Amino acid sequence: MGAASAANASTRKPHDSRLRRPRLKPLPHQRAERSSAAKAEGLSLRFASEGDFLRLISRGDVTVFAYRDDAVWGLSRDYVFRNTRAPKQIYELEPNTIPQLVSDAFLRNHASPSNFTWGVSLPRRIESQIQSYIQRVENGVLLIDRFGEVRHVGTS
Repeated sequence: MGAASAANASTRKPHDSRLRRPRLKPLPHQRAERSSAAKAEGLSLRFASEGDFLRLISRGDVTVFAYRDDAVWGLSRDYVFRNTRAPKQIYELEPNTIPQLVSDAFLRNHASPSNFTWGVSLPRRIESQIQSYIQRVENGVLLIDRFGEVRHVGTS
């Protein structure tokens, strides 16, 4: 994927880091009760741009994970995947929304990400904003910007 545009945030095309649903999804070994976010089937969650997504990673505001039943690998702020413990909650990411920089970091130590699921953990502040929107809206897109602010835009 290309570098993010330096254009104003309101004119940038949103990076399609679409999460399958804006619901918290437990890791395979953490199957538990579903969160109240389960009712938000009509919402999708995206990062405003690839650059915004990468900025949040490099600041340590979000952590990307590649996981499967027997392993969890977390991306550090210096773009190295390390074996780690599973986070308490994770949003699953579509594989085609992973920035090339992140995919390349994974491939440095792993043959292929094809048997892994991608996910991201979000800080409580972002989680709270998402939950607030889930209580108020049923459809549309929730965009996370480079500052970790969430905003709702109508269905696209």
